[in-house]
Amino acid sequence: SRRLHPRGKYRPPDRLCHHTSPLSKALKKAKAENKRIFVDCYASWCAPCKKMLDTTFKDTRIGNFMNYQFVTIKVNMEKAGDGKMLKNKFGVKVYPTYLLINPDGTLYNKFVGGAYVTAFANKLKNALLGEEDEYTKKERMQKGN
Repeated sequence: SRRLHPRGKYRPPDRLCHHTSPLSKALKKAKAENKRIFVDCYASWCAPCKKMLDTTFKDTRIGNFMNYQFVTIKVNMEKAGDGKMLKNKFGVKVYPTYLLINPDGTLYNKFVGGAYVTAFANKLKNALLGEEDEYTKKERMQKGN
């Protein structure tokens, strides 16, 4: 079935809308819409990051859910500004890392690694339920916490 844009024009199915706006803008939008921010932390050389953009994030099931549930942004962790700040503040060490940030700017949860649609949906579901992903758990155990 064809979906119509509010003006009556055909609108293709949604894919994930990654905004490259600064975190400060995303925080304002998240507060206004009462949503969390989904931050896609990537590096320009990261092959799994590129694969996520070309596969999982193009899937309409992921796109529709993510666009409804979150304010989504992608941030290059190698760049000054938000990239360096997020990397240091939330301990981003590998890519891709996904941060779920509350509208007040605090970290709700994070998870690591690219995945195809079903596996990514499961990682996201677990993160929303407050569960630690395997990478974060392993990192915490190595620190002795």
